[in-house]
Amino acid sequence: MSTEVHDKHVFLANTVLPQKKPFKPKKNVNPIIYNVDPRNTKLTFCIMPSWGVFFPPYNLARLASLTRQAGYDTTVFDFNVDGYHEMGIPEAWDSNHWFWWNNEYDERVRPQLESVINNWVDKIIESNPTVLGFSVYDTNFKCTHLITKLIKEKAPNITIIYGGPQCHSPEYVPPEEVSHWVMGEGEQVLINLLEKIERKQIGIPRRLGETFNMSRVDIDSLPFPDYTDYDLSKYRSTFGISAELSRGCVAKCSFCKETWFWKYRDRHSERILDELQEQTEKYGINFIWFIDSLTNGNLKTLREFVDGVVERKMNIKWMGYARCDKRMDDDYFKALKAGGCVNLSFGIESGSQKVLDIMRKNIDLEDINQNLLHSKKYGIDAHANWIVGAQGEDIQAMAHSMNLVWNNRNRIFAISPGMGMADSKQTDFEFNRERYNMSPWDRLFSGMWWSLDWENTKLHRAIRLKLFYIWLEECEAHGLIKNSQKRPNIKKHYTLSFEDETLINEVPYEDFDHNIVKLNLGTFADTVVNEIFGLCRMLWRTRSGFELTTFFEPEIDIEEWGQSITDSGYSAKHWFKIDKEGNFKCTGSHLFKHNGEWWMEGSKSFDSEYYIEGKWDQDSFTIDKFEGSGTAGENKILPMELTFEKRNFKRGMTKRVETYNIWE
Repeated sequence: MSTEVHDKHVFLANTVLPQKKPFKPKKNVNPIIYNVDPRNTKLTFCIMPSWGVFFPPYNLARLASLTRQAGYDTTVFDFNVDGYHEMGIPEAWDSNHWFWWNNEYDERVRPQLESVINNWVDKIIESNPTVLGFSVYDTNFKCTHLITKLIKEKAPNITIIYGGPQCHSPEYVPPEEVSHWVMGEGEQVLINLLEKIERKQIGIPRRLGETFNMSRVDIDSLPFPDYTDYDLSKYRSTFGISAELSRGCVAKCSFCKETWFWKYRDRHSERILDELQEQTEKYGINFIWFIDSLTNGNLKTLREFVDGVVERKMNIKWMGYARCDKRMDDDYFKALKAGGCVNLSFGIESGSQKVLDIMRKNIDLEDINQNLLHSKKYGIDAHANWIVGAQGEDIQAMAHSMNLVWNNRNRIFAISPGMGMADSKQTDFEFNRERYNMSPWDRLFSGMWWSLDWENTKLHRAIRLKLFYIWLEECEAHGLIKNSQKRPNIKKHYTLSFEDETLINEVPYEDFDHNIVKLNLGTFADTVVNEIFGLCRMLWRTRSGFELTTFFEPEIDIEEWGQSITDSGYSAKHWFKIDKEGNFKCTGSHLFKHNGEWWMEGSKSFDSEYYIEGKWDQDSFTIDKFEGSGTAGENKILPMELTFEKRNFKRGMTKRVETYNIWE
């Protein structure tokens, strides 16, 4: 690299990303260490489809500012946003279609990708990189693998590096074209790697970093993100960028890897204010999305920040993720609003206290309700993140979730109900499975886990997911809440009409026996058949008399939800009619056939039909007429022993705890 080019980038880094004042380092963090020297190594960063298109990629803006300040000529390409505009399938970036980028990639995505990817390859090669880095995610790894292969065919001497969440699993191995991949927190690892490449050091390992990263980078030691490579007009939010108040999480939720991936640390409020003041002046933006796991991990720092926004008279608005926290009282929410907060995305996850406790959320339903009340009072849009089918959830717990959403349908601005509880590695679910009554990891993939009592399986979660989406349609019709992951064809899956316009604005929690149909076909079949009654009960409690028909058919379910969520061996039709006095009739037919998925080996195929007449009251039900029949396959012992293991988070060591033979 010429001295002129080097000087240009150093000038840019020092102009756009200055250290305005020294800050006393936070405790137990490590500053980024690098030299500002002329370099021969040229660096190009890329992100491939699919990822978010609302804001420019923060991670690459962070890395580009760091490498430029360290003297490396750096170019950034956001081919993800280019693909959104160029590929002709913008609906593929809808979160509802995430599975297009995985198991439907060849059919839905690759043909459109091939029409533009050669142009992207040419752009990369024209940037003449020595090192080419990719951010790799679950939704873009196939596109990334393809362009990696094409680049290596045309420019075999380029050193290719992968980083990002897809690389964090100890089992992950990228394609052979990839020279190195970075696990864990990457800034210092990347700088060290580039130094070695600059010196032409040989024998550098392919895998760098560590899964449970203990480096704890001092975020305040990083230069401000550099957005000069991005055309901000291409993004849906043309007036916004991202920032971070902290990294990591103070909680230890059982389903999340954030706590174990990197340890929590926050920034000085003055440093954040300096960064945002400079970014707003340079780029003309006025909206900030804090990408932290939670903006309120340190309530003191967050309060100092919002008070600083007021003191500096900064014209910015911001949003971010947050935990429900009883310490955030009326005065705190008032200060948040004054300091520019317009939206908080709460990790509520469930309306069942039992499930929240199993998740180790360490929050109470009262905390949730109070935070939602205060958000509404001060005009802060409250978004709710949800998990359907979590460990410990049953029909009663699902009804409690519906209850909380209904009671807060005018306080929750939007909800993301997700796609059911997946089973992520590097979480407490992986390391302490016997604690959660969960199947072992052997041959397990994501949503295939089951509870050892067979009351929560892939099939149960698929049913609950559809029923919850139906419930959200009703909440939307009679509230301000919006389903941010709305299914476009959900109306094809049910019909619903009401006896009159009765509307109960708020209903108390209840404990109710939802096991209406008693066919004695085994736990798996009996619980599947009764899943519908949680929704029916909540409809009656909030709307009085109604008539509901629901449909489960593999063809329409797979089209709507994807193969990874839908069970192609299940079909059902359920009809339920009830009047305001609680007199009801219902019919149901359910057919479940093994389709070869291995998890079913411990359950049983079954089919059933029934007709019921009875009455509900506020506490219980009576059955006046029951006609039902059903058959189930033979019990099957799983063809494997279920071995639970205890693992050490830091070292990844394992030891056997206990072994079971499980049958239904």
